[in-house]
This record gives sequence, structure tokens and C-alpha cells, in this order.
Amino acid sequence: MSLESLAAACSNASRKYPLNLSFARKGIDVVKDKKAVRPDEVIPPDSGAGIQARQLAVDAALMLPNLIKLLGRLLKDPRVPRRSKLLLGASLAYVLSPIDLLPEFIPVAGLLDDIFLATFALNHLIERAG
Repeated sequence: MSLESLAAACSNASRKYPLNLSFARKGIDVVKDKKAVRPDEVIPPDSGAGIQARQLAVDAALMLPNLIKLLGRLLKDPRVPRRSKLLLGASLAYVLSPIDLLPEFIPVAGLLDDIFLATFALNHLIERAG
């Protein structure tokens, strides 16, 4: 039984019990390859949201050693102002400290202030380095 014939058969019942069968009337295919799907078959997801999040985490993990080397070299560089180095140290101490302006148990804002402060200090240090 095709999707259109099922929609037509249900049209009489939809008068008595209104249903939303607009997807069937528009002719949207439920199965993309026009083949039957077995009940035990695993269908891969079409959207790559999980794959993108995983790739972002992998990229961040691979970038971390380079970022640590960059920070170490910038802190040792005599051309970088002492104020920028102190700002980075103070922000690092704030991020690692258990005492925060916004506690960590607040779901988004607790981590957001730490991320903002660390990003600001890192950006300031890199701008001052030249």
C-alpha cells in the first residue's frame, strides 16, 4: 500500500477524526532510496550535528598542545609587556579558583564567565605580543 493510497483511505476517517496528513498529501518520501527498510537495519543520521560536535571536540583537543606552547613562549618573551602577563596569570587563577562571581553550578552562566575571561586575557596577550 503506497503512502498516497493510505492517505486517501484515511481521508474518510479524517473527517470524523481530524489528523494532520499534510506530509502524505505533499508527496514527501519517507524512504529516500525507494527501498524497504528492514526492522533490524540501522539508518545513519542525515544531519551531522553529532559528527560536527565530535569533530569540534577533536579539533580543540588537538589545538590544546599548540596553545600551551604558544602561551609558554609568550610568557618567556621579554617583548611582551609585564601587565599582559599578569593579566593572563590573574585570569588563570580566577578560572582555577573555586570562588567565582558566578558559581559553576549555574548551568550556562557559570562556565560562560570563565570562558569569557580566559578568552579576553588570551586575546589581550596575543594583541600585545605583536
